Amino acid sequence: MVVSDIDGEAARQVMEEIKAQGGKALAVKTDVTQEQEVAALVEDTTRRFGRLDIMVNNAGVNSPVGWKEMTKAEWDRVMDINLWGVFLGCRAAGLAMIPQKSGKIINFSSLVAKTGSIFSGMNYSASKAGASCLTINFAKVLAPHGINVNGIAPGPLDTAFHKTTTKEQREAIIKSFPLPLGAFGEAQDAAEAALFLASDASRIITGEILDVNGGMFMD
Repeated sequence: MVVSDIDGEAARQVMEEIKAQGGKALAVKTDVTQEQEVAALVEDTTRRFGRLDIMVNNAGVNSPVGWKEMTKAEWDRVMDINLWGVFLGCRAAGLAMIPQKSGKIINFSSLVAKTGSIFSGMNYSASKAGASCLTINFAKVLAPHGINVNGIAPGPLDTAFHKTTTKEQREAIIKSFPLPLGAFGEAQDAAEAALFLASDASRIITGEILDVNGGMFMD
């Protein structure tokens, strides 16, 4: 397994945890907005392990800036990480997977790709909608090469992303969407969805965005 993060020390810590449990791991510091660094990440992976079977593009940031105060710089910051970064990851992984005629690419989107949100910046929602669209685009062009490309659109998850969210704000989010199951999900819920899409159990699924949101879109 290869762990990549712009925070090299954080990636190294996860690598050590994997090794401590008997796994093989490599940590690579990567800025997903930089084409050369993403290409180097894939090259390092194939050099160490011989091939690339699964690529998960899950780097992302939110924006605290409202629509009235939005600047070009803040818009671009979020788009570069959440959308351009996904494109670079898909392209680099796809190029590595085409010769082996197999592979799984999983992109993280968000429920706000469909709904928009007053709890996140408009640039965040727009970037996630773009990530969903990119997922479908890459699924179409890579399908002839035996490569599956799917996405995951989580609802609110109890992760560091919401570490400053108060109890009252959480309740407002649950009621606003609304979430029929009545609670935030856990990071493990998204991880289990990714595990399914990375497995042979999803071998004929491609171009899909899997909602993991507590039943928000039930009719």
